[in-house]
Amino acid sequence: MRDRSALLARAAGLAVCAVAAMPVWLPAMQRPELALTPRFALTLAGFVLFAACFWRLSSPACDRPGRPIALFLIAVQTLTAIVLFFEVRNGMTGALAVLVATVLLDALPITGALLLLGFQTLAFGIAMGRLPIDRWDLAATVLSYSGFEIFALYISHVARSERQGREELARVNAELIATRRLLADGSRAAERARISRELHDVLGHHLTALSLHLEAARHAPAAEAPGHVATAQALTRRTLEEVRRVVGRMREDPPVDLPGALTDLAAGIGVPQVHLALPDDLRLDDPERAHALLRCAQEALTNAVRHAGARNLWLELAQGPDGLELRARDDGRGTGAIEAGNGLNGMRERLEALGGRLAVESAPGGGFQVRVWLPLAAGGALP
Repeated sequence: MRDRSALLARAAGLAVCAVAAMPVWLPAMQRPELALTPRFALTLAGFVLFAACFWRLSSPACDRPGRPIALFLIAVQTLTAIVLFFEVRNGMTGALAVLVATVLLDALPITGALLLLGFQTLAFGIAMGRLPIDRWDLAATVLSYSGFEIFALYISHVARSERQGREELARVNAELIATRRLLADGSRAAERARISRELHDVLGHHLTALSLHLEAARHAPAAEAPGHVATAQALTRRTLEEVRRVVGRMREDPPVDLPGALTDLAAGIGVPQVHLALPDDLRLDDPERAHALLRCAQEALTNAVRHAGARNLWLELAQGPDGLELRARDDGRGTGAIEAGNGLNGMRERLEALGGRLAVESAPGGGFQVRVWLPLAAGGALP
């Protein structure tokens, strides 16, 4: 549904471009010789260039260009619109300024967007001022298109906020699903351990006492007692062995499905696109370590969404001979100076408490990379 809405919006923008170009192509249809002139070809090429920039800038969120490319396209689009204002000199070209307003906020802050709109509105007014029209009509035309521009900017701001809110909700929902999986695994492990202790403390104690009492009864003077007592003692020992076998089996904690939790985490995210490289046969026997790794992955994803402006995030989980390593890398804007906030400090404290370590790397335009290492829990990771 979102892709269809984006396609309809882009198609509507192209239709506006075609309408704005009517003063160019409509006379050429009536007088075909105009279509052979260099001026017609260059003007039509300007409209095509403007439409191509608009089409690229209004791509769906998952395919939007990065900020440097977006700024370049906006500059080309705006300059093309201004040239067309002066070349065509028709009030219909003001619709181009409105289209520019719809794509600014993905690359510019609101102040910069308003300044750019003011500049192109001034250029439009100067171009229209060269026509032989009344100054009041000129003022009405310029102010009308200026109002349309501000309205288009506001609508794009609302749509962008709604899209970001939807993506944030999807991210949080994915985190909840992944956390729920780990909590379920941890709860089952705790319940099994509790039952194991209960069996051992209650049945083991009573059966051991019964064995001791029967052993004493075996030495009673009654003629037939020894045979029955010996049989009861054998059954008691067999029962104790069975209880120990059950207790030992139940004390084996069920593995925690960390790859499954990471898959759930990535499944609900639209932008950035998460690429997973996970071992299918990895299962952790320590819910606390699995929880720590999941939280680190969540923090890397949060950074890619909120700060990096990334389009892709690569998550890789690998098991070495002495520990587990989680690597997260995005293609966002990066930074030259890494400032450890609450998120990174929380990750580092959580890992150090488990004997792990954290390494963070970034560079301007080079994305953000997090490397997490944790030692294997007692008993290791289950293959």
